[in-house]
Amino acid sequence: GKDSPDHYEIGKIQVDWIFQYVFEETPHVCSQIVNIEDMVPPVLICPPLEDVTYECYGEIPTPIKTWEEFLAAGGAISDIKKYKEGTFRYEESERGEAPCDYTLVRTYLVTDVRNNTITCDQEYVIHDVTSPTILTKVDTITIACDQDSLIQIALDMNDVTVKSTDNCSTEEEIVITKSIKSNRSEDVHSCDYNNYTIWRTWIATDKCGNESAPLTQVVLVVDSVAPRFNRPEDWKDTVLASNVKKCTMTTPELMNKVGQYVVDGCTESEDIKIWQ
Repeated sequence: GKDSPDHYEIGKIQVDWIFQYVFEETPHVCSQIVNIEDMVPPVLICPPLEDVTYECYGEIPTPIKTWEEFLAAGGAISDIKKYKEGTFRYEESERGEAPCDYTLVRTYLVTDVRNNTITCDQEYVIHDVTSPTILTKVDTITIACDQDSLIQIALDMNDVTVKSTDNCSTEEEIVITKSIKSNRSEDVHSCDYNNYTIWRTWIATDKCGNESAPLTQVVLVVDSVAPRFNRPEDWKDTVLASNVKKCTMTTPELMNKVGQYVVDGCTESEDIKIWQ
């Protein structure tokens, strides 16, 4: 016999099997029709990617939509003759904790002429580490200690609308937290009870937990208005001196009397000193 070849062309070929008995002079021939097909699927090769870590989905390249774009971007298939026209497509899946720290797997798929699905993967690492930025600006404000309504507004912190921006989170997804502290004295008789500072602070946090730099506003509460006398209508500007003895005159003691007419917007009446 003759050895069979290592490689056959695709298609139908006739294979003749020849044998001969040792006691016969004429050999016998057995013919067989063999259909040669390529059973090995092709290999799909994705376009190359840069070694880059992205912060959010919107930063990664958009998917390739057509077979022609796939080839133009550097993609390939090991045997173009096996590509089935019109079968190019893609799918996406995620590994990790989206949308903050995960890997996006973009799979491109084609079908070969034997209806095998051939794939290749592109992987994009996404890790959001950028903090949001507060856009709102605030100035230091000063409030008189007797302006209770303004002080309460400052304490409520609802008078300022804080705007912020982020590379991945929308403004609706950003959470604004606020805090307040004050160095006001707890002693109502202390000067620092009416002269103190309020610090109002806002922080923006994106959907991945990244925090902005704090926005802090200083509110100065001051006692800058002096007490005044609220004299009644029958107040007399002239009073008689007291005759002590032999034309010795003394000034009447009026501090207790006039004390009831002294008013102040912040200081307790018992803490107001009157000199005569």
